[in-house]
Amino acid sequence: MYIHLYQFRRVAFMEIQSTVSTLLGMLILGSGIYSIYQGAWNRRIRQRIPSNKKLLQENKNLKFMLRQAQQEVKIGSWEWNTRTNEIYWSDEMYTIFELPPENGPDIDSLRLLILKEDRAMFDQSMRDHLNGRVQRRMEYRIRTQAGNMKYIAATGRAIFDKNKKPFSLFGTAQDITTQKEISKSLFQEKKKYHLLADSLPVAIFRSNVKGELLFVNQAMVDMFGFESEEELLQQNCFALYANPKDRENLLDELDDSGKLTDYQTFFQRRNGSTFIGEQNSLIEGNELHGIIQDISERVESEKEKSSLIEKLKGQNKDLEEFAFILSHNLRSPLANMMGLTKIFDKSTATSDNLEILNLIEQSTLNLDLIIKDLNRTLTVREGEKKLREVIIVDQTAQEVMSNFQSVINDNQICIEFDILPDAQIKSVPEFFKNILVYLIDNAIKFRSKDSQPKVKLSFAETQSSYILSVCDNGIGIDLDANESRLFMIYEKLDGKMEGRGLGLYLVKSHVNALNGNISVESQIGNGSKFIVELPKE
Repeated sequence: MYIHLYQFRRVAFMEIQSTVSTLLGMLILGSGIYSIYQGAWNRRIRQRIPSNKKLLQENKNLKFMLRQAQQEVKIGSWEWNTRTNEIYWSDEMYTIFELPPENGPDIDSLRLLILKEDRAMFDQSMRDHLNGRVQRRMEYRIRTQAGNMKYIAATGRAIFDKNKKPFSLFGTAQDITTQKEISKSLFQEKKKYHLLADSLPVAIFRSNVKGELLFVNQAMVDMFGFESEEELLQQNCFALYANPKDRENLLDELDDSGKLTDYQTFFQRRNGSTFIGEQNSLIEGNELHGIIQDISERVESEKEKSSLIEKLKGQNKDLEEFAFILSHNLRSPLANMMGLTKIFDKSTATSDNLEILNLIEQSTLNLDLIIKDLNRTLTVREGEKKLREVIIVDQTAQEVMSNFQSVINDNQICIEFDILPDAQIKSVPEFFKNILVYLIDNAIKFRSKDSQPKVKLSFAETQSSYILSVCDNGIGIDLDANESRLFMIYEKLDGKMEGRGLGLYLVKSHVNALNGNISVESQIGNGSKFIVELPKE
């Protein structure tokens, strides 16, 4: 917003400057007209060519030029003969005061237009002129008969006879309403900007390239530990940097690009303490505009976060190594137990011992499955380090689908592929194949018995990612009740179905290992659609 205000101020300044230039031009034009008139008169005297007709024409031309100049800058001229009480107004005077020319100039009519609050000043100014006091400019307000409020800038001067008595008073009146409105608008915008700047929690400043501060908000005063804006404005920007060289480097970069974002450096408070700040700036001409944020807490938080992540990575690695050792060390004694239960002569065992033996055998089988699940999970974690290869998507999908051909034929499942023949993905082959296996298995397993089962595989790619989806018309999922459990290990949404509740967990693990994302769309009775998005390298 500050930049918009700055531009608005420049435009307004240019408009005022243009008006002043026009006024100066009119004065120069008036001087030129006078010189032309005087030169023409002198030539007539010298040449002694008394041509009244030509002289009248020149006088008419000069009046026209003066009238045009007055209209351009909204300035009228007047003259009052105090001896005859005759008053003369230029045409622009009637326009400014919105009075009809046919009534002629009337000082009382003009005075009645002046607001009561300003009449005393107007009367005093007229008395000053008549008493020979120093000429001065005054401003007053009028309300025209049409109800328009105007601001008038007036000047006047008296001419005295040899007895020092005024016999003529003349001057100008200019409509400066536009300039006043611009000034008022600028003041209001500046006030709004100050209110906005002081309400923001970031330091806002404006300075020149020498380092002299031109504006600061209250947040900057507080950030640098000063008592007031006035005290801070007396400082040089270079003193606010812990290393003044940083200010020079910042100016060099601004000279190159004109704009600088997220420039981090150390700043110095009034008491000498330092903090890390992030500065965003732009430069226009000789002035630099910018904001500063104290990011000390954020930087410290990021350091703690990085430290915690490294610590968690180390602990996770230790857990994986422990799990690997545990599964490896349990494998041999577990195999021995399973072997012993197989060779034990059950014919000689009592019914009670036989029941115990069966329980031992079932427990070892369950423990074997758990160790295998653990190994699969560890394999996924190890796979994060594997190199990615180019995979022909359609070919891989056909191969995976062939593994389910028997159940597809038995249940007359309709399989549909929406994959281009030359579609490719760069990924870990084992991971990509496992994702397909588990998702297709899930779609077939939860097929509907009320209609012909359908499974559709789709693949597409965007500029930054690959998108794989597996869609079915099966029984669907109640996401409101089960979405949080969907990808958890050993979670089975339907206890009647075969399986261990590991498939979707492994899909999620594979997708995470590939830095991807998986989502699901589903409704009870309307099937499910699993969408896997994998980033391109």
